[in-house]
Amino acid sequence: MRSTVASSKQQQPPPLHRLPLLVLLVLPLLLSVPGGRAARECKCSNPAAFLVYARAGDCEVLHATLADMSDNVFRSDVQQALKALDSNNKITEIRLIRSVLGSRFGQVLGKALQISSLRVVDLSHTPLPLEVWELVLAGLRARRHPLDSLQLTNTGLGDVGVHRLSEALAEAGPHLQLRHLNLCSSSLEHGGAVRLAAVLAQGPASLRTIDLSANMLGDAGVPAVLDGLVQHNTTLATVKLHDVQCGPGCVQAIAELLGNNRLPIAELGLSKNPLDLGEVQVLQHGLARNKHLLSLDLSMCALGNAGVDVLAAGLASNHRLQTLRLSLNAISTSALGLVQEILKNGHLQALDLSYNQLNDQDCEQLVQLLEDKLDYSETVLSRVDLYRNPAQPRFGEKITELLVAKQRRDARLLAEVRELIAEKKRAGDAVGGMLGADAHSKDNFFFHKGYLVRLSDRAPDVLTSSGDGSSSSSSGGGSGGGSSSSS
Repeated sequence: MRSTVASSKQQQPPPLHRLPLLVLLVLPLLLSVPGGRAARECKCSNPAAFLVYARAGDCEVLHATLADMSDNVFRSDVQQALKALDSNNKITEIRLIRSVLGSRFGQVLGKALQISSLRVVDLSHTPLPLEVWELVLAGLRARRHPLDSLQLTNTGLGDVGVHRLSEALAEAGPHLQLRHLNLCSSSLEHGGAVRLAAVLAQGPASLRTIDLSANMLGDAGVPAVLDGLVQHNTTLATVKLHDVQCGPGCVQAIAELLGNNRLPIAELGLSKNPLDLGEVQVLQHGLARNKHLLSLDLSMCALGNAGVDVLAAGLASNHRLQTLRLSLNAISTSALGLVQEILKNGHLQALDLSYNQLNDQDCEQLVQLLEDKLDYSETVLSRVDLYRNPAQPRFGEKITELLVAKQRRDARLLAEVRELIAEKKRAGDAVGGMLGADAHSKDNFFFHKGYLVRLSDRAPDVLTSSGDGSSSSSSGGGSGGGSSSSS
């Protein structure tokens, strides 16, 4: 009788007061990944544990830092791991960062590269001797499934290692579909860059990001790589060439790449490449013709005030750039002219002027400019970084305050205009044409509370205050007839 009572007690559901705690514990796991299931991440710091996880077959993200010599493991453990990896279809990421890999672990990694579910391989800051690298590349050559990302930052590959990688990428063929390749700080020079360029000219056409920063590419290596990318790739969005010893030939190749718009590059990194005034002018011409670039990093390029003045002229014709980084360039008085061009540009959202030489007088002029012109500008500028300049911090705070106030004002006016349009539609009245239609863009313009509003097919857009005289709209329908009939 007692056993029956005991068994019935064991089958009872948990008390209701414990359910909320259970939900709180489980819910974060359910929400941590799409589909409601948490990916299991296995972390370890010794070779034996890595092999155990590799054999277990239930890890999806395998993250390890193997600080000791990885050949100090039993050969039988390696063989069991190799056998288990043959049937593994769960691992999606392998990250062996700051590790020391011997030939046995090279075999394991090469086998893991053939797992169909694997998408990310990160070996950053892990030295790869040629004999280990060859074992890894054997797996890459044999791979018949897509690989999203290959991160090889500071692996010491050199020209020979990159040459072997280029051959492996060519042999793997188009089904590899590599999207992100990082060879930053890989001791790559001209010879390896030329070989890599030859492979890029034939594929992979799927490449979206390439990082060749901190390599000694120079005026021969950079043009070769860019020419290879242009030949076959149509998806490249990010090119990072920080600290590549860029000279006149390199700058000319980059300017031509920007100017001909053959690649839809949205982010370009060129920091730590000192540029003289002539090189800045060449870059400015390419920037003026570009239609795709959203982010440009020219930090630590020794631009000075003269270089920034030249660069500002390019912004007058560029209507796409959203983020411009100019930290550590000895900028002072030229910041005023740059911000004036930005207020006319209407597209730049973030400007980084940190670690420059703007003093109180320079920043006071910036504040005055924003107070006078900001309300009459089309700009969407929301952030100006003045960190670590000689000027007092209060100027940066004031500029931020002015930009935030404009954003809030634009948002408020836009909400009012949308409500006004909705009311007119409900009443059956004509919404557009209050000030005349633009024949080119088929946009309609009208005034609302002293602000010129452009009504397009997609959404209304507050352009500028009517207090600026003729509006700053690029269309021809916004001048004259400033009656506020719409409001």
